[in-house]
Parts: sequence; C-alpha cells; structure tokens
Amino acid sequence: MKTSNLLNCHPNTLRQWDRKGILVAVRFGERKDRRYRKEDILKLISKQK
Repeated sequence: MKTSNLLNCHPNTLRQWDRKGILVAVRFGERKDRRYRKEDILKLISKQK
C-alpha cells in the first residue's frame, strides 16, 4: 500500500514532510526513490490522533 494512501495525503505532501523532517524518507537507487519506515508511519498516525 502506498504511504500517501495510508495517510490520506498527496505524495507531494510526503515530500514536503521529508524536507521538514516530519516523516523522514529512506532514499535508495539511482533515482533516489523514497520509502518510509513502517515504525515512522505508525508514530505519525498515533501523533495525529
């Protein structure tokens, strides 16, 4: 499942959060794709509640 769908936000919002340090992405590959740790996503969800 995509992180943006899970958090009900646009992928650009995730990019902004990464820049601001709200939800830090793990970058990999030549294209520097972003992936997010499950633990970090769950922490963010628990803070929102």
